[in-house]
This record gives sequence, C-alpha cells and structure tokens, in this order.
Amino acid sequence: MHIMKIDADSYFLRHFVNKGTEYASFSHYGEVWDNGYTVDTYLIYDGNIYFEDASWNGVSPTIKDHKSIMARQFNRWVKDIEMTKELVINMGRNARLSFVSEFKAGDYLFCRIPQYEYNDSDWHCFLEVISVDTDCVKARMITINKHSFGYSNKIDDITFEEDYWLDVALKTGNIFLTERTVFNRAINLIQQLTSKIISEAKNEFDK
Repeated sequence: MHIMKIDADSYFLRHFVNKGTEYASFSHYGEVWDNGYTVDTYLIYDGNIYFEDASWNGVSPTIKDHKSIMARQFNRWVKDIEMTKELVINMGRNARLSFVSEFKAGDYLFCRIPQYEYNDSDWHCFLEVISVDTDCVKARMITINKHSFGYSNKIDDITFEEDYWLDVALKTGNIFLTERTVFNRAINLIQQLTSKIISEAKNEFDK
C-alpha cells in the first residue's frame, strides 16, 4: 500500500501477521498539524486488546500499510470492546463469594482496584492463583482497564513491593473469591471478541 497523508478526524485500519500471530489495529486521528497528530489506537491479537491515546510531535502526518475506514466501523468495534468489558466486570461482581484476606494456591479471585495516587480510574482483574510465598503471588491474570483488556496463559509474578495495586485492593477489601467456571467464561468471551474483530478486520482490509 502507498503512503497516505493523515487528515483530521480520519479513521484507519491495519491487519498483519508477525511471527505467526495475527494482529488487527484500528485508529482514529483527531487533530492533525504540520508535524504531528493526536491518535486513539486499538491493537488486537489472540485474547488481548491494548488501547493507547497519544499525541505525537515532530513526526510526519503520514502512514503506510493502512486502509481508510468509516467512523461507524471504528465505533462499532469500540462498542463491542466496551460492552464485553462491562459484561466481564459484571460477571465478576455477580460471582463474588467471599472477601479474601490471604491468598491460597488454587484460588480464583476477582479484584477491583479503586482509584488511588497512581491510578486515575477503577480497574479490575481476575486471578488464577498458582502459588504463594511471603512476598510474591504467582498467577494467571485477566486484566480489565482503560488501556488493557485481555488474558495471558503465562504465569505472572505479582509482588507486593512492586505491584502496589494488589496491596491497595487487599487493604481496601476489594479482593473476592470466585469460581473457576467464571474465570474460564471470561477468557472465552475475550477470545471470542478478539477472534471476531480480527476476522472482520481482515475482511475489511482485504476488500
């Protein structure tokens, strides 16, 4: 595809494969000036969605390997993402069994991390606790916040010292026991969503 100049209030799509993984990204360019622009971008791949709202200075307002799309297509995908986020959060809320004050291997947890010094809005996560020691919880995570919505099968090391959000959630009484079926259903909903958007993005991109 040729290099295209970005116009204010324009929408673009990209579909590509990198190292065997299929990706889709779609962007809304808001303000555009001689050497920069503002842009909201969603990047989607298997089970994961990342959002970035950025402002760039000192760069050419051009892009390549993208396709122009209609605002309604961009907004439809954003609506799908936000509706699924809300559905997964509500599943977690409705499936809370009891407040958790300590972690145990084998637990499935739903956490709300309230607004605090480093975080300007509430965010949520599910944890599948694999193991626990004095200063670290090993767990698989589902993350739901403004910039990240997704699941990774890898096991994360979550430390009380570095991952202060866990301490905040614990001290404010916002970690709850839930069921494995709810955790797995949340993963399925996220994977269905990312598969659907990637498939639709590929069809749109290849037109």
